[in-house]
Amino acid sequence: MDDIIKIAIGVFIGALAAAFAWEGIQTIRLELAAERAKQEIQRAQRKMRDEERARTRALQEADRQRLQAQRERDEQSHAVADAQRQAERDREAAWNRYYKPSTGCVADPTTIPCANEHMKARKLFEIQYNAGTLR
Repeated sequence: MDDIIKIAIGVFIGALAAAFAWEGIQTIRLELAAERAKQEIQRAQRKMRDEERARTRALQEADRQRLQAQRERDEQSHAVADAQRQAERDREAAWNRYYKPSTGCVADPTTIPCANEHMKARKLFEIQYNAGTLR
């Protein structure tokens, strides 16, 4: 009977050792799975940060381009306005060279004949100026 007890104790110890081994293996597997999950989470976080940086750079570039385009439009508008003002100054200078009122109209420009003279001269001037014969 001693042998049976020894065998039973041996089987019990073996089963206990197997259970501890199994438990250790499961613990190691869980730790490895947790480590893989942690690495996957870190990769996902890095990817999200990289995507966010890319979006931020794209938005900044779009803002830069929008501001540059606005500056160019503003410069173009100013150039057009300057050209229009210069054209108007040139037109007025041409008018002042073109129109010389009669001596009677210089003395009293408020009379109806002077107003008619001025309007007739202005019409002729506009026709000639727009045709390009006066500058």
